[in-house]
Amino acid sequence: MDIEKTREYLKREFGITTDQEFREAYENTREIDIGLFASPIFFPERAAL
Repeated sequence: MDIEKTREYLKREFGITTDQEFREAYENTREIDIGLFASPIFFPERAAL
């Protein structure tokens, strides 16, 4: 998993730029699926065509 691409995605989509912001968002959102960030849909070069 490319952590930098995940950080870029979190910043772009949610404005999350720090570990503290991520922890707060995670604690306040019960429906977040951490596994989602490992999904190939976030990494087009890894997605099956």
